[in-house]
Amino acid sequence: MQKIAKFSSFSEEQEQLTTHLIQRLPPKLNGYYHKEQFNFKYAIPSKRVLDSCTWLDYNQTWVNMLIFDIDRPISLEQAINECLDIGYEPTWICKTDNGVHICFTLENIVKYDWTKAIKLARHIKRKLTTLLKADRKGSHRLPGIWRNPLKAKEWYFSGLLYSLDDFKTYILNQDLSVQGKFNKYKVKAKIENRIFTYAKGYRNDFTFRNAMIQSKNKDMCLTDTINLVNDIVLTESLLNSEEQLTRDEIIRIASSVFSYNEQNKNFVSNASVKTKTINRGRMGYEPIAKDGYVTPEVHKQITKQRQKEWINILNKDRDMASRVEHIKKVNELRKSDTERKILNCINGMFKDDYIKPSGKWNIAKICKDTGLHRNTVSKYIATI
Repeated sequence: MQKIAKFSSFSEEQEQLTTHLIQRLPPKLNGYYHKEQFNFKYAIPSKRVLDSCTWLDYNQTWVNMLIFDIDRPISLEQAINECLDIGYEPTWICKTDNGVHICFTLENIVKYDWTKAIKLARHIKRKLTTLLKADRKGSHRLPGIWRNPLKAKEWYFSGLLYSLDDFKTYILNQDLSVQGKFNKYKVKAKIENRIFTYAKGYRNDFTFRNAMIQSKNKDMCLTDTINLVNDIVLTESLLNSEEQLTRDEIIRIASSVFSYNEQNKNFVSNASVKTKTINRGRMGYEPIAKDGYVTPEVHKQITKQRQKEWINILNKDRDMASRVEHIKKVNELRKSDTERKILNCINGMFKDDYIKPSGKWNIAKICKDTGLHRNTVSKYIATI
């Protein structure tokens, strides 16, 4: 195993790692100095990005690096040993503030329109994330933002290259039983139906989603978005007796919300966030003068329009109610008619014709003479 290289002194390993990254990254890519800049993307030549930026965009054009984020106190030696325990030595690994970033470089690129290969790569990442006890949010995705190893305090480079087939050992033994599939469905349903609240572990997600809902189709500037996020944090922290988010976190969330709204990609729905909404009646109308002063003429016009809409809804409800009553009456008439036909057979002058030699009722003959279904006749006779 090679010795762990230090960034403080230029070495042969550093030159090899630089060459390795330049050959496998696009000619231009996005780089960042701080986390707060993640929403501002500017393509810069790769060599300049590697020399200056702390964070890099990986796998944006194609997939050729499987990177994992371990967010726990761990040294490079321990992380390398954990990788060797599962049979794979990392191509490169670097130290972060909270743990390490581990990378396995693929010898060939995988394009995103290669559906089967991308699906296989995702399976591999999920399995290796579990084996390495890595952070799911930072490791499950294929494209993402991870550390520039050349700017880390400590890093290790082996130069090994892998293919997707090399990792198949850990995904062939999947649980394909009925119970395994049911457990997978339960987990998926639990994730889809999860409701975010302002509680420890979910504060950032809740604040982000709540801000996305409240800023949807509002055309808000970045300053207004920051103020909105700040108001949400203040209100929810007081109501739930939780700690407030830091100013840096508020700005980061507001920047993400503003970026999504600017690109018309606001994907959050009201169902995923537990918010306190005001009951505005069945029609859900907003106050007429919510956005400012409204003249009496406009107020009267909007009121008339809303009254017409409400009358239409009310008429539909009345029609539906009358239909339900009509169906009930028809069912009662049909039931009484059925009873009358069967009673005429079993209590009439020719009732003996409907009795078998064994003493049981001849249901087939009753059905033939009354025109009723066998199940209907059997059901009624069973109650006698």
